Amino acid sequence: MIRAAVAGPSVPSATAGHQVLKVKVVPPSAKLLYTTDNTNPANNGKPYARPGIDAPEGTTVRLFAEKG
Repeated sequence: MIRAAVAGPSVPSATAGHQVLKVKVVPPSAKLLYTTDNTNPANNGKPYARPGIDAPEGTTVRLFAEKG
């Protein structure tokens, strides 16, 4: 079983009008992909990387996790 959770509230980004969303995945070896354009992250996702997902405020972020 893979679990993904937002690691806390979003934090302001260096980019005006954006927020950084931090995500925690268990187990840590799981592969996490995301999209911010409402497409399927399993097919079109970008790999999650620290410090987090920098997305415009009000954007829906879709996540896909698979065993890694």
